[in-house]
Amino acid sequence: MNQKTKLSGIYKKQKSDKTLDVWWFFGLTFLISWTLWLPSVIETQGIIATNTFPPVFTTICMIIGGLAPSLAAVILIYFYGKPGGLKSLFKRAVIWRLGKTYILLVFMIPAIVFGAHAVKVYLLGGSWPSHDIYQEPWMIPALLFLMLLLQLGEEFGWRGFALDRLQKKFGPIYASLILGLIWALWHLPMFLAVGFGHHDNQLPFFHLATTLVLMSFIITWAQNKSGNSLLPAFFLHASINLSGEIMPLSHIRADGVVDSSSWVLVNLLLAIYVLTFIVKDMKSRNG
Repeated sequence: MNQKTKLSGIYKKQKSDKTLDVWWFFGLTFLISWTLWLPSVIETQGIIATNTFPPVFTTICMIIGGLAPSLAAVILIYFYGKPGGLKSLFKRAVIWRLGKTYILLVFMIPAIVFGAHAVKVYLLGGSWPSHDIYQEPWMIPALLFLMLLLQLGEEFGWRGFALDRLQKKFGPIYASLILGLIWALWHLPMFLAVGFGHHDNQLPFFHLATTLVLMSFIITWAQNKSGNSLLPAFFLHASINLSGEIMPLSHIRADGVVDSSSWVLVNLLLAIYVLTFIVKDMKSRNG
């Protein structure tokens, strides 16, 4: 009996309902990511001496750990899935069933981020964010392309593997909530280790978690509307990352205090959009 047959047999014996394979996916994703990120976390938190591990090693571990959701999906489909499962998964990355409405949705995210900053500046007496990229705007498309590539390491897993299985059991609303919470929790070690922007820029975990849960609803809705294409997930995920990069939602003031007021406004606007449109539409179609 070869290794693939053994693993597939174990997996089949443990499978008791339609969603158990998704819990295997979450477990494998966290196991890969958090194990690879652990050296950086324990160094940063002072549990072991700094540079106990070579910097190149921790950097490589950070990168591979970020690919874990898609790696976990590929592993499970390869060992357990039906023939052609991987081909079907990757094919969804090139399905183009996006109308103008869904394309505009991608541009809605930076518009919300910009609107939050505008409210802060004109109503709350704040200031516009600054970024070196403003001096070289041609870098923005290149940065968007990089963000899209990075999403490949996550979204084949989160939306390509997990979302379908969660929706079959719980429906789109609860599936979005569950996946959003798990997606947010997965990021936790990034706030505890030097080298991750989340830690180095002192980003607030609660604000990011709220954003990810709200974005989970938007991505689910867009994916369902587009014939289960993964393109909405790629572009929306990249859009929120890019928007936060070129218009930072949190910054450290001169007095050392972290100002995240823009982020609070973004989450408020996203929540209004999700509750008044996305969730309402989901309910009407599943009522």
